[in-house]
Amino acid sequence: MKVNIISINPITVIPVLRYIVHHFIDKMNADVTLTETHVKSFNSYYNKIAHFKFDNIAEYETYQEFRKQSAGFKLSKYLFIVKKIWHILNSNEQQIIYTSDYQVLFFILKLQAFFKTKKQLIIYHQYELIELTKLNKINHFLYTTVLKKAKEIDLMVFSENNRLNYFLKNSSLKKENAFVLPNSCESISSNEKHIKHPLFNQFPSNSFIVTHLGNVGGEQHYFSNFINAVEKLQENKEIVFLFIGRKNELIKKIEKEKQFANLYFVDAVPHEELNQIYPFINLGVILYKGNGLNYEFCAPNKLYELWANGVPVIAHQLKGLIPLFKSKNRGVLSNFNQVDQICETLLNYAKNNSTINKQILIDEFNNELAISTYLEQFEQKITLLLKQ
Repeated sequence: MKVNIISINPITVIPVLRYIVHHFIDKMNADVTLTETHVKSFNSYYNKIAHFKFDNIAEYETYQEFRKQSAGFKLSKYLFIVKKIWHILNSNEQQIIYTSDYQVLFFILKLQAFFKTKKQLIIYHQYELIELTKLNKINHFLYTTVLKKAKEIDLMVFSENNRLNYFLKNSSLKKENAFVLPNSCESISSNEKHIKHPLFNQFPSNSFIVTHLGNVGGEQHYFSNFINAVEKLQENKEIVFLFIGRKNELIKKIEKEKQFANLYFVDAVPHEELNQIYPFINLGVILYKGNGLNYEFCAPNKLYELWANGVPVIAHQLKGLIPLFKSKNRGVLSNFNQVDQICETLLNYAKNNSTINKQILIDEFNNELAISTYLEQFEQKITLLLKQ
């Protein structure tokens, strides 16, 4: 079986895609071809996988170069995609087309109607919730068409239930063709030996390390409130606040203005090195603010990766997170609109650090949240659809 993963963006930066690709290859005996606008500096993870190949639209050395793509290239990448979809749909061989872009899906549905064929299985994985009111005229037209034609999608994948229900309410998608696949990860072996990342060498050995991983800044994060909480806790020198992610202008400004002794900003590290970081964190932080449904119904992969390593998490009370925080082992949802509540939550965890048993949370994750269980269900859905 052939699987064609198609995106106009650098889709390989999405961590959960790795598990999907491996499942296609290892469990479903598929040959996978991935088409994207490729950024070489993001990772080289896929370069050594058997039964996998790239057929890229274009390649860039860095993310900055990718961001500078010309208007002419933006047009040419759609022509590239249309030709590729045309070739796949015109094939006599049954194949799977998997995309995360509604723009790509638009052309798939249009060309599928032109060929009057249903030989190929169409999977649309919506990683980001789309709100029509936030789209420009062209994208509004493309996405409106997708919503109307959604009943033609064989399988649509969402990262959490609120997103699924929102799409069902606004589209013609059949409920039986919708599936929730959380942005989770593999379980961690309790026998695995962990190597500590060199960045931890700068902290005292008895530090309580509070960490945010990923980019921050803008209205979609409680970054300012959290920094205000850090400022209030400067005297608690045993608490170290660590931000790991790309340094934007806001981060550089905070670094220059605040210069707190217990606040550290570190550039993003390759995903492959995170197993040298997660086991040595005491508390994880999710800073999403519910500005728009995509953030209100958030389902971040870092949340699952922290839990897989036994790290509890604190976050704001968002609708996408509330159903997940069903045990105290996983952490606490607080009111991040109130700086004092952030401080209180942080101090409580620092005070009770010795009572936190990471292995309990690791076991809970392995039994209830590991990606393998969901991928088995994903495979079952696809197998049934291929037989129809």
